Amino acid sequence: MKLKDENKNVFCFTTTHVMNENSLIIDVYYDEGGVWQMFSKENPTMDNGLAVCVQCMLDFDKTLYDLPDLKKGQAAMRENATSEWYVEKYRTEIEK
Repeated sequence: MKLKDENKNVFCFTTTHVMNENSLIIDVYYDEGGVWQMFSKENPTMDNGLAVCVQCMLDFDKTLYDLPDLKKGQAAMRENATSEWYVEKYRTEIEK
């Protein structure tokens, strides 16, 4: 599924680093449960986590419209703001 095709009111997870400090989103996960997660280089924690709607994220970062099609259990990643997104299998901390 492409993020831009998701129901715009569905929630996704991100962090205060992304939303409040404008830290660049470099990792987008579409987990096995169908939940979207968008993170920057700073590690997400329970203390800095936020739940926001998909439309909020698309409005916040227009490059998310360019995300490739992801299946559940996949992640899209990029090195910086000008690099292309690439897809790989989503790995949990336990699997790493």
